[in-house]
Amino acid sequence: LHDAVHRSFGTFDPKTKTGTLTISINDPGSRGADYSTLESESPFTLTLSPGDGQTITIGGTDYTLPDADLSDPTRLLDNVSVRNLVQIYEDTTIPAPRFLIVNFTSTDHGGHTHGPHGDIERYEVIRDTSKRVGLFLRLLESLCLPKGDPSCKPFFEQGIVVLTSDHGMELADSARNKSGLSDKLDKAGLKYVMEDGLLYIKTLQLELSTTSFVSGQELTVNLTVSDGDSLHHPTKNVVEGAVVTVTIGGQSVTATSDADGLASLTFTPQSGSIEIRVEANGYNAHTRTFSVP
Repeated sequence: LHDAVHRSFGTFDPKTKTGTLTISINDPGSRGADYSTLESESPFTLTLSPGDGQTITIGGTDYTLPDADLSDPTRLLDNVSVRNLVQIYEDTTIPAPRFLIVNFTSTDHGGHTHGPHGDIERYEVIRDTSKRVGLFLRLLESLCLPKGDPSCKPFFEQGIVVLTSDHGMELADSARNKSGLSDKLDKAGLKYVMEDGLLYIKTLQLELSTTSFVSGQELTVNLTVSDGDSLHHPTKNVVEGAVVTVTIGGQSVTATSDADGLASLTFTPQSGSIEIRVEANGYNAHTRTFSVP
C-alpha cells in the first residue's frame, strides 16, 4: 500500500521533509513506508516517545487512556500507538501523512489467548480498543490540514478513515470461549501453559548419575529434576520439592529434590525392571522405566 501511494502521489524527501509521507505504526505490512515502528531502519528518521502516565492531550483537552500494564504488553503497546499518533499529527516540522496505517494488536492477542467469545475479549479488550479508536478520531477531528496553512481545511473534508479486521477468528459454537483442546486437558487433569492460543504441556525432566543397574548390587543414584522446557537451555530451571519414587518389585523408595533440584536414592535393583517416577506441583508426572539384567 505504501508503494502504491508513492506511485500515485509521489515520493517523500527526508532531507527537506516535503512530499508524500507514509507511516506504519506497528503494522507488519510496512514495505515502502517512509517510516515504520517495526523496521530497524527507515528512509526517514522520526523520533517518537512512548510517553508515560494515563493522560494525553488532544486539541487542548485532556483524555485518559485505557488501563494497561505488563500483564498484557499488547495493551501497553496500543496505548503507545495512540501517543505516537498524537505526536505525528501535532508535529509541525513534518507534513501530515498522506497514508498512515496503525495496527492495534490487543484484539488479536486477546482473541488468541482468551477466545473470540471470551469475557476478557468481549468486555475488556474490544471496549478499550474502541476507546483508543475514538481518541484517534477526536485527534483527526481537531486537525486542519495542511499544517500551518491559513487556507487549511478540516481533516474529514479531505481525508477518510478505514477500519478493518486483519482476520476472523469466530468459532462456530459461540458458547466456547477458548481452545477445545484445553477443555480436554482440563478434564484429564493435565497441567499446561496457554500463550497466544498455543498450549504447552508442563513436563518434568529427570537426569540420573547412572543408568547401569545390576541385580542384587546396592547403589546410590543422584538425580536432577528440572523443568522440561529448559532441557536444552544452558541454565536449567531446576525444580525444588519434586518427589522422586523408585519402585522395585512392589517396594518403593522416595526422596525430595532440594533447592538445586537434586535428590539421592539408595536402593538394590532386582532382575526385571525398575520404575522411577517424579511428581511436582504444577507439573505432569514423569515416569522412566529401566531394564535390570
